[in-house]
Amino acid sequence: MITSATTDRRSSRNIANSILGQGTGLVSLQNSGSYSDTDPTFYVRGLQSLSTSTPLVLVDGIERSISDITPGEVESVQILKDAAAVALYGYKAANGAILVTTKRGKYNTKTVKFSYDHEWQFMVKKPQFVDAATYAEAVNEARSNDGLSAKYTTDEINAFRSGQYPYLYPNVDWVNETFRNHGVANKYNLEFSGGGKAFRYFTYINLTTNKGFVANADANSGYSTQDKYTKGSIRVNLDADITRTTKMKVNLQGVLDETSGPSADLWDLVYSVPAAAFPIKTESGLWGGTSTWSGTLNPVAQSAGAAYVKNHSRSLTSDITLSQDLSGLLKGLKASVRVGYDNSSNVYEDHSKTYDYGSLTPGQWVDGEPTVSAEYKVTAASEMGTSAETNAYAARFHFDAGLNYANTFGNHSVYSQLKWDYEYEDETGLNTTVYRQNVSWYTHYGYKGRYFADLALVGSSSSRLAPGTKWSFSPTVSAAWVISKENFMAKAKWLNLLKLRASFGIINADTCPATTSGRITRSSM
Repeated sequence: MITSATTDRRSSRNIANSILGQGTGLVSLQNSGSYSDTDPTFYVRGLQSLSTSTPLVLVDGIERSISDITPGEVESVQILKDAAAVALYGYKAANGAILVTTKRGKYNTKTVKFSYDHEWQFMVKKPQFVDAATYAEAVNEARSNDGLSAKYTTDEINAFRSGQYPYLYPNVDWVNETFRNHGVANKYNLEFSGGGKAFRYFTYINLTTNKGFVANADANSGYSTQDKYTKGSIRVNLDADITRTTKMKVNLQGVLDETSGPSADLWDLVYSVPAAAFPIKTESGLWGGTSTWSGTLNPVAQSAGAAYVKNHSRSLTSDITLSQDLSGLLKGLKASVRVGYDNSSNVYEDHSKTYDYGSLTPGQWVDGEPTVSAEYKVTAASEMGTSAETNAYAARFHFDAGLNYANTFGNHSVYSQLKWDYEYEDETGLNTTVYRQNVSWYTHYGYKGRYFADLALVGSSSSRLAPGTKWSFSPTVSAAWVISKENFMAKAKWLNLLKLRASFGIINADTCPATTSGRITRSSM
């Protein structure tokens, strides 16, 4: 289990980045260097499916985005991998599960905390590309290998190398011309937590801002094309003891975030355009571009002359749980019911524009000097766009109810749970509405705190599956032995925990390769 004592030490954008490299069995892949896209990809049971291998993420027991959770909100993160652990979550947990538990207030306390982080971010390892002269020599070599004549003469290669004629024979370092060396981020966190005799609260407010690595972001009057990210979020967790045996729990979270920046993928352009393609701008101030290498591939022009696009994302998550102690009927018996509703959407604004571009076409060399044979120009300038649309939305309704029993009889401990849960989700697109439900019975037995056995019997249904196959049955068993608690290990003071665990079961999924519909696996573990 990963606890807040570990995650709070890292100044990460969200809890997903904070748990990188932590958690037994958790494989993490960082996807991007852009601050708004730094969400990692997680694998718990490896790459095992043709459709998706990412694990189910549950925040306080309900499937939610891990990217919206800041580290300061989190009490613990648990990784579930084996069959017995994930069976209770039905079809969606075939690839494992990540359980995120948020913080809650404590009785008879009052705490106020504020923190501020200022970050300087640097490109530690920039890609290095060959200069124009080396590129020209490589092109000539490639053509020679194919039996073709050289494209560049010795004079032209020397002109690339010397930089004497930058508008005819450019030598552009696209990485350093497009990107600056540093970015800046600021994080403000405010926490209120505490409670009285029968009420507890935890409120966490976060504001995060970031300005990225675009070098020419302020070349225009009235707007910036910087790669920017701003997020504001608030979490409110409430616990109320309605009576001595009846308790209520409420979880609320709201998130607003905004990203803006160039509409083009600048790194893709940097990797596409050679140093010899065209100058950044011509001598007359026109953005560079040729008939071979279009000016739309000019990374600096796309970062400074094509304006920007913006995304506004907003989400609201909510759930309420009522639990009733039924020890008056049977000691250790409890009942609970939970209702949750989440929704999110994204508004896309297109403020991009197009621009004119061109270049001078080199002619023959006369007396050791190049001549201009023609001037190439494309007239494509337009006004900034003003369109805006809601291009993504999602909604999820969750309901579950159950009975659980927990008791200890001498050296024996027993926990048993009977539960039914139902979920409805809908998102952008056609035929994207899905209904799922699970009926589960889970029993745990322990002896002397050393030997454990688990049994889970789960029936799952999904509207994605065809009639006659909507329901599946997932039986799982597991056993564990805590070796470190044995008497023969008493002298091993250097060892805190040594546990041997094995599980076997059948886990089902309701996704098919490339179609996200139908049934894909019925595997043993």
